[in-house]
Amino acid sequence: MNVTSPEFLSTIAGPIADTVGSVVAPFMQWISVGIGGLFGLYTIYFIIKILIDKHRLSVLNEVKAEVDSLRQQMPSKDDIRKLTALLEKDARLKSNNKKITKTKSTKTKKRK
Repeated sequence: MNVTSPEFLSTIAGPIADTVGSVVAPFMQWISVGIGGLFGLYTIYFIIKILIDKHRLSVLNEVKAEVDSLRQQMPSKDDIRKLTALLEKDARLKSNNKKITKTKSTKTKKRK
């Protein structure tokens, strides 16, 4: 019998293949369970990620609506200029009144 003949190889390869198959089969089961478990975990992670992003989008939409409503209530630049001018004018008037009252009070004190 020739070593390279198919009959010889099949007589030796059959038992070797059975032995290797019986040793590798449990590892292959563990690998398939592991891969399936990883796929399952990834699927769960993906679903959770979608739910979290959906929640974030709803919060961002609420913030956007709040900012829009605040912008509508905010005075325009012309209104701010007018208010600033009025406040400056009021501050000048108050400072002038303080000067006037100080001079009046010093004059009344000197007369006594």
